[in-house]
Amino acid sequence: MKDSVFGWKFSSNVAYLSGEAANAVPPARKLFEDNPHSISALEWYSQALLRTNDRNRLKRIVAKLDDRPLTGTVGEKANYVKMLVFCGEVERARSYAYSLFCENQNDAQAWLALSASVLAFPSVPISVRQLTG
Repeated sequence: MKDSVFGWKFSSNVAYLSGEAANAVPPARKLFEDNPHSISALEWYSQALLRTNDRNRLKRIVAKLDDRPLTGTVGEKANYVKMLVFCGEVERARSYAYSLFCENQNDAQAWLALSASVLAFPSVPISVRQLTG
């Protein structure tokens, strides 16, 4: 049980509930390493990293990912778009969200992901001077 999807999720939850968020990172990392195409596993790992204030590691992981083989529900894919925006990958988020919307035009989550990615600003804000030329 320890070396299974259930075991890794259980270990992460026990770490969170005991107040030791840092102890949740190794089982969450193992979950993602054994399921590298699962958006759900990536979410578990990203939450563990964010609870330990390791945003830079999350950015490095997301930057190396290939978006095409990732699998998940429409909701998980919409959350992945949010993660891309959070990590500063705005153009990738827009591209992924557009593909998601084209595949699921009748799904509100796909539409919201596309809308959110279009409204997201790049990580470097544009100054008023640059806008007015």
